[in-house]
Amino acid sequence: MSAPFTGNIIGSWLFIRATKPDFTQRIIYHFCNDGKTYWEVDNESKRILASLKYRFSGDQLVLVYSSGSEATFTLTQEDDGSVRIPNKSGEYTWWMIRLDAPQEYSIAFVDSTGHLMKLNTTEQGAAANP
Repeated sequence: MSAPFTGNIIGSWLFIRATKPDFTQRIIYHFCNDGKTYWEVDNESKRILASLKYRFSGDQLVLVYSSGSEATFTLTQEDDGSVRIPNKSGEYTWWMIRLDAPQEYSIAFVDSTGHLMKLNTTEQGAAANP
């Protein structure tokens, strides 16, 4: 049975599935303790990192865009351990899991203190880091 997600959002989260039929990107969201979220996605065969401000309270994630506008998302904890999040329009649903370590292609990771560590800016990601 699903329940509101009221846990700690700080960390790195991998999107593992979606209701969007053409979902193929390796998306990772990084929530830091300074109120910034970074996401990394595949873009023309390389990884890119972009950022927004965010707030998280109860089960509500609020993303604050550079224009000052905001979007609020309700997070739901699933029985399988994943967290469900709708997209902005509500048309699609995404599921994410917290990462314990960087993925081999990651270019960033949130450490145990809530700080973003940039791992590598090459296409090889974290695996290329000594």
